Amino acid sequence: LPVDLYASDATEFLIEEGGIRLPFTAIPGLGVNAAQSVVEERKNGKFISIEEIQRRTKLSRSVLEVMEEMGCLGDLPKTSQVTLF
Repeated sequence: LPVDLYASDATEFLIEEGGIRLPFTAIPGLGVNAAQSVVEERKNGKFISIEEIQRRTKLSRSVLEVMEEMGCLGDLPKTSQVTLF
């Protein structure tokens, strides 16, 4: 199963119904410390944007771009700003 922002572990492969879930460290360029920061920060609540993920975790912009391309971030907007028009 693909890396998932809320279901993947930092470093361990997880056995789930339907397959084995990849850990965050399976993403090229994503190290252990950054992966652990995602797991810790998601305990504090859901992320509302990609911008917020970068602010709350140790993920670099380039890693977030790879995660976005891989579909790991779902349909999260890029910024936390609300459009009024």
